[in-house]
Amino acid sequence: MGVNKLAAVYAAVGAVLILISGFASETLAALMFVLVNFLLLVLFAADYIITPSLKHFSAERVLDLNLSLSAENTVEIIVRNNSDKAVTVRVRDDVPEHFLSSDVSAHRVKISAKGYHTFTYTVTPLKRGAYFFPAIHLKVYGLLGLCTKQKKFVTDTNYRVYPNMKDITKYRLNSVNKNMFLSGIKRLRTVANGGEFNSLREYTSEDPYNIINWNATSRRGELIVNTYTPEKNQHVYVMMDSSRVMNSEIDYIKKLDYSINACFLLADYCIRGGDNIGLTVFDRTVQRFVHAGKGQAQMDVLARSLYDVECSETSANYDNAFIAFNSAVKRRSLVFIFTELFNADEAARFAASVKKHMGKHLVFTITINNPKQKALAEGEAENEKDIYVKAAAIKFMQDRRKIKNILRGAGIMNSDVDPDKLSLSVVAHYLDVKKSGLL
Repeated sequence: MGVNKLAAVYAAVGAVLILISGFASETLAALMFVLVNFLLLVLFAADYIITPSLKHFSAERVLDLNLSLSAENTVEIIVRNNSDKAVTVRVRDDVPEHFLSSDVSAHRVKISAKGYHTFTYTVTPLKRGAYFFPAIHLKVYGLLGLCTKQKKFVTDTNYRVYPNMKDITKYRLNSVNKNMFLSGIKRLRTVANGGEFNSLREYTSEDPYNIINWNATSRRGELIVNTYTPEKNQHVYVMMDSSRVMNSEIDYIKKLDYSINACFLLADYCIRGGDNIGLTVFDRTVQRFVHAGKGQAQMDVLARSLYDVECSETSANYDNAFIAFNSAVKRRSLVFIFTELFNADEAARFAASVKKHMGKHLVFTITINNPKQKALAEGEAENEKDIYVKAAAIKFMQDRRKIKNILRGAGIMNSDVDPDKLSLSVVAHYLDVKKSGLL
């Protein structure tokens, strides 16, 4: 139970009357004090009695159990008034930590007798994981505007925050608009190294000579080429390092989260292309493993496996991860390894482990570059501090080039990508491998 603002206004008016009475006599002021407080008490009690009991109200939250990271998710709170009187109410929802939200409590709404109202607001999760909204708080305003009644509806539903699945559609549309992947898919249809014959068409200047069909060319009197569809049902795996090296942030987003988003876009393209995709998450040991599969069900499995992955405080043990992977995966697969290599010695150890344990697979290593380091290396130094910063940035860029050369020298395909280009770059590499027929 609480006091509404109108009660405070009445009390202020009564105080003025008492003050005025005091100029006449102290006795009159005392009588006025008793009378004002008695009337306020009677009105407040009457308001409390005639206002419907809280047992006539219910509140429920309507929210998708699976939320998207860094995306607005709509929350509905349905308040039902089962009494025979129209009342004014306000709600407040307990929002978990790491969520941004609009203010649902800013609105008072009058709900008719036997009626209901849906309050709507949005939440934006800033971190993956499992969360729950502890309670819904309902405030009912008295019919006379003097009192308030409050009730807490405890809720214990768990909600999972997944990587932003909505971005898959956004990236897909962006890539179509840019014709980036349309041209890649078009090239895939003329793949010469592997794949199944699809149809014949006229030769274009972009076509390689080895797909010319000379028999059809002689019959038609013009150059004719074979078109192919890439082999389907191939296996693609993402091996994701979740050790401490993936905890570093670029623009307040961890490298692990950039990698997870790229994994989902890659999975979408693999599944739409008829391939199977699986997952390994590792640090010192393998933390998660998902056998390669296809279809929307596989996307759901990947989402459940990745929504609560966090960086550990340990270092990655590549030998353990690759041995476990080979034990579980017998078929030759395209393996994208998302990791971070800080120096040449570490890169050499990584390359040796790949060559020792992953020889039957086609490995592509992905690291995430920090574009700010490049900007510092190429920027102008205006003072002594800038000189040191620039020198450190140049050393950083040199180390990245050494790492790339070590991997290339070991025959390991690799790419060091800016974070905003990571997802599209990974899919482009996947299409290139399909085009080449290497798998």
